[in-house]
Amino acid sequence: MTGARRIGEAALGIVPIAAILLLWHALAVSGATPAAILPTPGTVFARLLQQLGTPQYWDTVYDWHGVQHHMQTTAAPGTTVTVNANGEPRAAQAQ
Repeated sequence: MTGARRIGEAALGIVPIAAILLLWHALAVSGATPAAILPTPGTVFARLLQQLGTPQYWDTVYDWHGVQHHMQTTAAPGTTVTVNANGEPRAAQAQ
């Protein structure tokens, strides 16, 4: 496959996505719909990046006696997980 053909095939994949984003942006800034219903793509992607950086829950996996456990927390997990005698997560004790 030649380089020109690869570029052409990549363009065929990118053009529809770009067209959809341009149409979306044009509709959003035209005022045809309220921004609360149809925000601009930039607003949506900025919010997505913000939410990815601050998840509501962290999915944590830990190993206890050779068994893999999963838990979800509302704060970033530390380097260790406090567990009871059955390997169930417990709140860390204040020292």
